[in-house]
Order: sequence, then C-alpha cells, then structure tokens
Amino acid sequence: MKQLAIFDLDGTLLNTIQDLANAYNHALDAYGFPGHSVDDYKKMVGHGVVKLLLSCLPEGHRDQDTMLRVQGVFQQHYNLHANDNTRPYPGVPQLLSALQKQGTKVAVLSNKPHPFTASMVQLQLPGLVDLALGARNHVALKPDPAAVLEILEHFEVEKQSCVYIGDSDTDIQTGRNAGVETIGVSWGYRTKQTLIDSGASVIVDKIDELSKILVDKQ
Repeated sequence: MKQLAIFDLDGTLLNTIQDLANAYNHALDAYGFPGHSVDDYKKMVGHGVVKLLLSCLPEGHRDQDTMLRVQGVFQQHYNLHANDNTRPYPGVPQLLSALQKQGTKVAVLSNKPHPFTASMVQLQLPGLVDLALGARNHVALKPDPAAVLEILEHFEVEKQSCVYIGDSDTDIQTGRNAGVETIGVSWGYRTKQTLIDSGASVIVDKIDELSKILVDKQ
C-alpha cells in the first residue's frame, strides 16, 4: 500500500475539456480570433496558461498585451462556467474514498492556476482530497518535480511510498523527474502511445484497473 497518491486533475480525475474549450473560444471570439475544437484543446492543455495561450492565438498575435487581454476574458467566463459540464470520471469519487479509508493520503497537482484547482476540487470532489495544488507563481510548473517534492515533504512521505497518476506525457515526466512511481491513465486527453513513449511505469485503461493497483483488498 502506498502512503501517498498524487493525481493530476484535468483528464485524470475530472473531465474538464468542454468547459475549458468553451471558455477559451469565448475569449478568442471576443477579440475576433478563431476558436478551436475540443480535440484540439486536448492536445494543447496541460502545460500551463502561457503555453496554452501561445497555442490558441494566431501567429502575429502572441504579444504579451494580447495574451493578457484574452486570458482576462477567459478567467471571467471560466469563473462562471467552469463546472457547467465538468464532472469526475465514473468511479473516481469511489476510488479516492477507498484510498482515504485505507490510510493513503490523496493529493492533486495541476498546472491549472491554483485558485481554479482548489475551488474545482472542493466542488467536484468534496472531502476526498487531502491537499490540492495548482500553478503558483513561486513554484515551477510540471514536469519540474518541485511541487511533487513539496507534497512529499508536506506529508512526510518517502519517494518509494508515493505514486503519481496522470493522463499525459507531462505527468509521467513529472513523476519520473521526482523519482516516484508513475501510472498513466488512458481515458484522458493524450493517446495511450504518448504514455508508453513517455515511460510510464504502468498504464491503465479503466478506473477499476487503477483501483486494483492502489487499493489494498486485504
């Protein structure tokens, strides 16, 4: 049994992609820029706000002023509509509850801005997460291992007693960079081949498979 399980949020615990796509397309449209499909956003999310904006905006319109204005409109819209379509993947609440019952600490680590991460976890997964951290100005984004190491220190857990679970190559790289076991989940926003290529210790296709690995049945 692991003492600590750290999960990515978007594409791992929660299906957030429709609300993210709607909010960014709303912001792009406000300035006359073309929007993108949900499938496009699945490829673009996960690397933080700056990289997502660079991917969203047309070439020639990626200056800091434009990025700030578009992001401002996005934040206003997302504040109101972040949970319109967002839901936990089936079986996720039950898995997190089982982990807590067996004494495994549950943490969330996301490159989504921290206020969105914290509020979304509180609303969508109430009482099921012991610590939720999003992107903060003073901590490097994933795949830098700094935040994982911070979580390990917070819970006073050694690396060998921790597992990191995510749906993207960024997540797998984060866990590997931190020196902890990694599990890739294929139901998120990246392909299974991406997880294989990134060197995930294990890849699961269903929440039941993940539960069999993480939850002690004894």
